Amino acid sequence: MIPRRVSRIRRSGEAASMMLPVNDVYWDGFLNVLAETFEGAQQEWSYYLDQNVNAGLFATLNNFTARSASQPTPLGSSVAAHAEHVRFHLAATNAALRGETMALDWERSWDVQEVSEEAWRELRGALHDEYHELRRQVASREVWDVDEVGGAIAEVTHVAYHLAVIRQLAKFVRT
Repeated sequence: MIPRRVSRIRRSGEAASMMLPVNDVYWDGFLNVLAETFEGAQQEWSYYLDQNVNAGLFATLNNFTARSASQPTPLGSSVAAHAEHVRFHLAATNAALRGETMALDWERSWDVQEVSEEAWRELRGALHDEYHELRRQVASREVWDVDEVGGAIAEVTHVAYHLAVIRQLAKFVRT
């Protein structure tokens, strides 16, 4: 397989003449860490979460009912708000990787504070869809620019942060 390449982009927007190889080992590792973040550990050991499949974002969110996900917390935003914000961020990353522009109103990404059972199910389903779209794009993309690589890496760190916050919020709400 041909190694994927990253073009070096100067901040002025001009592409540098040099292409840097990004091999499949890197992207396989990235996809493994991404899977652990959303799905929990996929093997007998883990990269950074507890060593079970229940430690990922999906299983963590499944521990909340719509009512508990909608409860106000001492930290401000509800679990539902964090879930919607993560979904919005994933959608923005996916749009950028497709070369699309998306209106990025980050303040509005926090507007969903309360959800019905149906809305909670739909939100978790939309998170699954965006996650699988990101996996598909990473697995199939051949050429990356530096900002796209950084954006993909930032997605994992962003979700990991919100996963940690949601796990802390569980201490304040009845699940």
